[in-house]
Amino acid sequence: MDSRVVVETTSSRTFTDFEYSAVFVPRTMLRELRCRRKLPPHIISFASLPGKRGAEIEFSLWLHWRRHVFAGVDLRDGQTIAVLTCQKASVPLTNWGDEEAAEKDRLLERFLVWAKGLRSKLEEKGFWSDFTDPCTGLPYNGDSSGSIYPDVDGFERLLRYSVDGSMGCRIMSHPKWRFSSYPATFFTAAPPEELAASLALINGL
Repeated sequence: MDSRVVVETTSSRTFTDFEYSAVFVPRTMLRELRCRRKLPPHIISFASLPGKRGAEIEFSLWLHWRRHVFAGVDLRDGQTIAVLTCQKASVPLTNWGDEEAAEKDRLLERFLVWAKGLRSKLEEKGFWSDFTDPCTGLPYNGDSSGSIYPDVDGFERLLRYSVDGSMGCRIMSHPKWRFSSYPATFFTAAPPEELAASLALINGL
């Protein structure tokens, strides 16, 4: 088993057609997630210039620090784990019709029940965890800096799933379910053994 893998792809017994994998977040990806402290925009220049008919035009230049997905959270290399979940959809999620929208809503609600249950177990033990909203890419519980986490990119980078961009946006292709799949991601700083135990508990294993 790959040393980065904490839990290999496993099917839940509590939730039908629901898979999850747990992988240590690599350092290159961690830079996009973490931000040790919140930094406000910083002014670097202010000036006024004469405008038409004697009016003055004022302008300022601001330096915005690089934004991260989880604002104010110090995520450490070798201690941050991504739990990638995937659910089987009843229809391919490649179109934007009412049927597809209703199916995404259904799968989102199932993921939220699963993720809230896992987060509760881990936070009872004092371990930080959060998950991103698959609809927005923003943290569901913690503060947001405005930067988003793309679930499809995570599956491509961490699990090597294929991605199709020919339909106007990047869509993940599951090895078995193809485009009838709904990805979502959970993050935690819990030790691997604690995470594995909590995952087994809420998934009926």
